[in-house]
Amino acid sequence: TKAQVVYPPVVMEVQEIPWEQKEDAFICSGRLTKPKSPHKAIEILRRVREKGFDIKLYLTGGGSGTYAFGYQRFLQKIIDENSDWVVLYKDLPYNEYIKVVSKCKYGIHCKPEPFGISIAEMVKANAVPFVKDRGGQVEIVGEENEDLLFRNPDRAVEKIVALLSNPEQLQRVRASLQKRQTLFSSDRFTK
Repeated sequence: TKAQVVYPPVVMEVQEIPWEQKEDAFICSGRLTKPKSPHKAIEILRRVREKGFDIKLYLTGGGSGTYAFGYQRFLQKIIDENSDWVVLYKDLPYNEYIKVVSKCKYGIHCKPEPFGISIAEMVKANAVPFVKDRGGQVEIVGEENEDLLFRNPDRAVEKIVALLSNPEQLQRVRASLQKRQTLFSSDRFTK
């Protein structure tokens, strides 16, 4: 028999904030561990800022016990060095996390995932997520949205700068992502 892939539903109630009222901010969400690489998001966006884009980064997530302590010290040092534009929201209640993701225009995720629920949440919140070019997150943003897919940090910087510099193309990508929101609806999952 042939198996059917069923995407998990994104059940969050997003705050509908018009694009113009959203912040020029990226969200990076997930466990604050080395495999998730939030430090890479800071580095990529620092380089984008050096090219003249006044963007912010909101990191949301939780730790992963004592084994991650060393990495979290390392990450906190980088956050502190960039505290004028990087904000860490650790262990947020879900309704507070929704407020943060809803106010961001963009997202970034630096790890290939089997699926990537946080990326699907970004899409549902009308954020534009830049993601690795392999893994389940490609199915979320759509292979056709090549502008959002990167292999390495250099390509990530290039792609982000290119899209943020091109309002017409950004609008096309946003429209494409809006159509993809239904893929992760509770209705579709139930059917």
